[in-house]
Amino acid sequence: MAFTLKNVTQGQILLLVAISFVVLFGYFILSRREDKEWIDYQNGDGKYETIGNQLYIRDYRGYLYPKGYFNVTLNNTRNPFKDVNLEGQHSDTVLPECDDPDGVDPALTYQTVGWIEPPKYLSEYKNPCWYEVRKDGKEELQCIPYFYLIGMAKSGSTDLFSRIEQHPNVEVANKKEHRWFDDTRFANAKKGNFTYYFKQFHRSSMEIEKATNSSGYHYKICGDGSPSYSWDNIEWYHLPENQHCLEPRALILSYIHHLTPKAKLILILRNPVDRLYSHYLYHAKNTGARRDPEEFHLWVADTLDTYRECYKLHPFRFCMYSEEIKRNVKVTSLTSSIYSRLILDILKIFPRNQLFILEMKDYSANLKNRLKKVYEFLELEPLPESKLKEIVETGQRNAGRHYSTAGPMLKKTRKMLTDFLQPFNEELAQMLGDDKYLWLDE
Repeated sequence: MAFTLKNVTQGQILLLVAISFVVLFGYFILSRREDKEWIDYQNGDGKYETIGNQLYIRDYRGYLYPKGYFNVTLNNTRNPFKDVNLEGQHSDTVLPECDDPDGVDPALTYQTVGWIEPPKYLSEYKNPCWYEVRKDGKEELQCIPYFYLIGMAKSGSTDLFSRIEQHPNVEVANKKEHRWFDDTRFANAKKGNFTYYFKQFHRSSMEIEKATNSSGYHYKICGDGSPSYSWDNIEWYHLPENQHCLEPRALILSYIHHLTPKAKLILILRNPVDRLYSHYLYHAKNTGARRDPEEFHLWVADTLDTYRECYKLHPFRFCMYSEEIKRNVKVTSLTSSIYSRLILDILKIFPRNQLFILEMKDYSANLKNRLKKVYEFLELEPLPESKLKEIVETGQRNAGRHYSTAGPMLKKTRKMLTDFLQPFNEELAQMLGDDKYLWLDE
């Protein structure tokens, strides 16, 4: 006998609705439980897959992650770099391709700002340069940066960039921070194309073309000093390579690597607690903050609460890049102080020998020697002592101006931030093999 609605009583309908509700509620609870517990799976019986020279683990949703990638707790963090090849994998993406239909809403409009075809660089130039045909049919040399000073903000990057540009073999760009990879190409249609970016180095290109040695080799270089390139990936969801992903596969540095895989990266770090306070004071005029230590304490408490609420339900990296918090200025300020995880992403893209890392206090205290090391990293010719002395004695650039009026951070605020950030500092110190990155004496 056929089953029809006529055979179903009102009580049976209510029973079916109740059963459906229980099943859906149970599924929701189990999903949330899995979201919270899958990280522990890595430390148990998780089966690892070898891709290239990297061990990956697959979560219950099918996503692949490097072993130990999200192994973080706020109070007891194990080293996530134990099984990671710190020499880098020379890849444009930090994780395998994502095509999961349950990821980010596919209805989002992905802009046409995907991979850019690298120009054919000239072998007789140290800097990445090529000839572009102008509208009048003549060829004109174009260049993009040989090096990128990628951070961190409020850590002495302006001072360092200025002293790099004082080397006679470095051409001064029209400005320090171009921010084309993270801001301009998304915000302005006319400036969002690659032509606009390389035209910013037109003057540098002309000087690079003029400078040759006895062998006809063009030895001069130029750079881009945008600290945001290391952390400001809030526009990741616009990129075609990241469609359907809960978190980005392609980052800002992915595009730089795609264009210039041999680019040199420089990263200057500061005690992350002090960096965050300096960042707060500097941006107060834009956020409406009062540059007040008590308000900063509330600012920190609210930021940590927001971050922890996200972390309760999601893996760590999701909370750095999620739709939920990507526009929260306070949280992005906090996550840009979690250096170890940012550097781990960098080393998924660039090999370790193309990343030079300094510590701000050490840089200031040993300025002459540290500059020598930076010049050596950039493969610049050694300077006479007189010229080096002249560069060292140049006044400090972009020193903090608000501490005298705002006053020092409250002790309770420092403790709260230190307790949160110290596990990541321990990761960083172990990763770089240097205890100065623990910042224990400050």
